[in-house]
Amino acid sequence: MAVDRHLYAIERLSFVMRIDAVEWWTPTPASRDYARAWLASGSPSGRAAPARLGDLRPRDGASASSCGEAWIYVDRATGEAFLQGWCT
Repeated sequence: MAVDRHLYAIERLSFVMRIDAVEWWTPTPASRDYARAWLASGSPSGRAAPARLGDLRPRDGASASSCGEAWIYVDRATGEAFLQGWCT
């Protein structure tokens, strides 16, 4: 997954909850699975992992190897995954 033009791999994924047919914020009911994900980039040696999604690079001041926690959800109707929140 790419965040701020930097490529991350999901190292751990922990299911949190499922919402099913919720429609209080939209006329179309939503069904989602929410999870916490631990993201990491770079290799243990500190070199950036090989990637080719355009011109990916660390954010200003970020090291070539970094990690963080993300709140993600999967739309159960389409199978699409979305990044809801992120902290390093």
